[in-house]
Amino acid sequence: MNAASSKDRSERGASPRSLSRLLRDVTAPALSKRSRAEASLILDWATVVGTDLASKAQPARLSFPRRAERRGATLLLRVDAAHALDIQHQEPQIIDRVNSHFGYSLVSRLKLEQAPLQARQKTQRKSPQLPPPLPREEGNRLEQQLEEIDDGQLRSALQHLAEAVEARKRK
Repeated sequence: MNAASSKDRSERGASPRSLSRLLRDVTAPALSKRSRAEASLILDWATVVGTDLASKAQPARLSFPRRAERRGATLLLRVDAAHALDIQHQEPQIIDRVNSHFGYSLVSRLKLEQAPLQARQKTQRKSPQLPPPLPREEGNRLEQQLEEIDDGQLRSALQHLAEAVEARKRK
């Protein structure tokens, strides 16, 4: 081994390191702020408690009594002021739904914060675009190939499929 390659190796590190070890250093600051349970609760909130309740309250934070122990957390809910009393009366049902979702006693109590709810962005799916019509020659050739099929729905479905495939080839 020559001196130049020895110098390069010492600058890069003497031995290979595992990717998980490197990623831990990079992701620790971001992941330490929220637990997996908290992220899951935020993402699945409407599924966990129902759309009616989800429109009145949003999970803001989970606080655990001891960092190492992941049970008996306090769930801080951001609640629309007009519905705060109703949410307070539903506390046992909400806790039960959350714990049922996770399969263990994650939450033991709720803490309500009266504040405007944050608008959630809904991803809107684009409606499927119909492919442009085939040129006359290709359309006639396709119709000739499909005319032997007796089932009208099947013929139509195959025609749409063929048109979509041909349109994709032209792109």
